[in-house]
Amino acid sequence: DLDRLSSLSRDQVEYEMLRLAKQAGTVPNSFDIGQLGLMIDMSCNNLRAADSHKPGYFPGKVLLLRGSERRHDDEPDDLGWSQYARDVEVLDIPGDHFTLLAPQNTAALAQVIAGRLLGPAKG
Repeated sequence: DLDRLSSLSRDQVEYEMLRLAKQAGTVPNSFDIGQLGLMIDMSCNNLRAADSHKPGYFPGKVLLLRGSERRHDDEPDDLGWSQYARDVEVLDIPGDHFTLLAPQNTAALAQVIAGRLLGPAKG
């Protein structure tokens, strides 16, 4: 409830955010308040950068590695990248936006990247 949150200090809001994120399963139980603070700072910096950045159009091909665990079903398949590039190829890899680089997903990610950089295996 926004009224209750607005009456809390920043520290109290962060602890409440952490509690709710753990309850929802969006962060692991081992996630701590320091990590949350870093994530909040990074998110604020990312929002400032995104607000000031005006991307151009790329006439080449883009490979979009998209998390297979999508949170929003109403997003376009290319997540909007076709407005910035002529040719967007989408490959799903395990995880979501926050877990693509989690240890359980890195092997699949590395396999896709290596396959693109090295080409098909000769044999």
